Order: sequence, then structure tokens, then C-alpha cells
Amino acid sequence: MATDILDNMDGYPKNKIAGVAYAISKCSFSRNTKPRTIEAKIVHDADLLEATGAVSIMRTFSSSVIM
Repeated sequence: MATDILDNMDGYPKNKIAGVAYAISKCSFSRNTKPRTIEAKIVHDADLLEATGAVSIMRTFSSSVIM
């Protein structure tokens, strides 16, 4: 789906589409995938942060400030 959308976008570099598709394919909280590229690692980490929720993130930051 993403490859079709990006392929039809005017001006989007064709050489970047495969990297985007790879990053999306490795973005899974439940599948325990191991991303290899920096882009895939960033998307994977963002997905993990989103899955934990804002409350968990705030709890982490507040406890690290107290320590």
C-alpha cells in the first residue's frame, strides 16, 4: 500500500520507496522483529513508544528526574 502511494507521488524519489517499505515491514510491537536500517530502527522505536502509551512515558520521565 505505501509503495503504491509513494510511487504515485510526484517528486518522491523512487530510490527511497524500498527503504520505506522495509521500515514499515519491520514495524511491529508484537512480532519481535529486528530492524537493520537506521530508518527501520527509528520507525520500530516510535511504534514501541506509541504502544506503551503517554502515561508510561510520562512516568518514566518523572521517575528519572526524581532519581
